[in-house]
Amino acid sequence: MICSGNGNCDCDHCNCKTGYSGDFCEKDVSSSQCRNKDDCVLCHVPYKMGEKKVCDACKLNIQLVNVTDQDLPCSVYYNISCRVWFLPERDRIGNETVYVEREPRCQIIAATEAPILAIVLGIIGGIVLLGLLLLLAWKLIVTAYDQHEYHKFEKDRMKSKWENAENPIYRPSKQQFQNPAYSGNK
Repeated sequence: MICSGNGNCDCDHCNCKTGYSGDFCEKDVSSSQCRNKDDCVLCHVPYKMGEKKVCDACKLNIQLVNVTDQDLPCSVYYNISCRVWFLPERDRIGNETVYVEREPRCQIIAATEAPILAIVLGIIGGIVLLGLLLLLAWKLIVTAYDQHEYHKFEKDRMKSKWENAENPIYRPSKQQFQNPAYSGNK
């Protein structure tokens, strides 16, 4: 069958469906197949990390290989930062062989202390800068408003033209009244 019936042939190269690998898509690497072998792989690899009950029940043919994780689609965590990659494979007779990467792949986590002084000074500087910017903005707005009001006042003052005569709404504090009943000093 073309690509073992598990993929499509494209320019003399098999593009395998999900769960299959190999040159001719002959390797079944479904996730359930990977999960069933996790504990046994940890038992048989040179690290011997599995539980004793599980390890005694595992009867896998393990072969250690030197390959990259693209060739081995299954993995199990060896510890928090290390993984062991493997590939369970069944031959035509039905014998199962698990190819396990010789060395685990580990992620090195380098912890560094945070520069606390720089962070604190940066926060303080940011707060001070923000305060100064707000004060500057407030001062510019108040100055612009004051200038507007002053120009408005000057404009209104120039428009008003008072006569040199008396103010029509002004009443002097002294009033003169004539009493018609009084005929005094005439």
